[in-house]
Amino acid sequence: MKWILEFLLNPSWLSMIIIVLLGMSCEEEVIPPPVEHAKEIVVEGYVEKGEGAMPPYVILSYSFPFFSKLSTEDFAKSFINAAEVYVVYSGNRYELEKVCLKDLPVLLREQLARQLGVNPALFESADLCFYIDLMRNIPVEEKGTYYLNAIVGGDTIKAETTIPEPVELDSLYYLPVVGVDSSYREMKASLDPPEGLHYYRYFAKVNQGRFQTASRSVFTDKLFSEEGLDFRLPKPEGADTKPGDPTRFLYEVGDTVTLKWSTIDEAHYDFWRTLEYNRQNQGPFSSYTRVKSNVQGGIGIWGGMRYFIYRSIVE
Repeated sequence: MKWILEFLLNPSWLSMIIIVLLGMSCEEEVIPPPVEHAKEIVVEGYVEKGEGAMPPYVILSYSFPFFSKLSTEDFAKSFINAAEVYVVYSGNRYELEKVCLKDLPVLLREQLARQLGVNPALFESADLCFYIDLMRNIPVEEKGTYYLNAIVGGDTIKAETTIPEPVELDSLYYLPVVGVDSSYREMKASLDPPEGLHYYRYFAKVNQGRFQTASRSVFTDKLFSEEGLDFRLPKPEGADTKPGDPTRFLYEVGDTVTLKWSTIDEAHYDFWRTLEYNRQNQGPFSSYTRVKSNVQGGIGIWGGMRYFIYRSIVE
């Protein structure tokens, strides 16, 4: 049961639910019309291959109106706990098992709440369940295509994703920044990708913290030269980050940093690219961009990834 605890204490899946609840399905500039909100099914699911990878899992919920206020009670009622969810791979069908937080020991629920930085009472009121390949029956393989199906009442949700071949970093290193406290460093990486177009997403964990993503966590090697490229990997901003602080994207000397470097497919990249752009493009003079989803019959993401873990100490 150790991996279940690790899964529950890695809240990357929950940290984006509220954002995805506001997502839409194609990229174009629009002015949201003042019409009655049509409730949609939101999907967040992943199939991963790499060190310590979780089994394939899916979270289902309902969307909220763009301009609505999200209360704890509304959040608690948004999760879909009565669905039939399965994955088809290589012609075989694999059912995902439902696991509910309310069935977990109180201590484990409180531990999860502390890790997320939320009120433990949220999980007492929220009947949050997710669907997971508990017995790890699904083969997780590079170049594999995985078809997700979820039946919710009379609605059927479909999505597909692939696990690309891996592209490893050539090197990872730290450099001081001119004009900034000498006890801080920026993380830089060197990549010489193979022929073809590849898409990436990265996560970073500092010391005993949790994996987090930067405000811009995805990119492609479309602009890389044939000789490769050195590029920055900013530190993800935490809850205590102060706007305007010149060190907020830097790592402190002595920190132990764990980098999760992922290769993803184009649809997975497009989802995060449009979501992150929309999240950053705020303000009265900004444009509204629809998030590009790969889910049919709903919104959200069913994403595959092949990743490597790099551990280093900032010097």
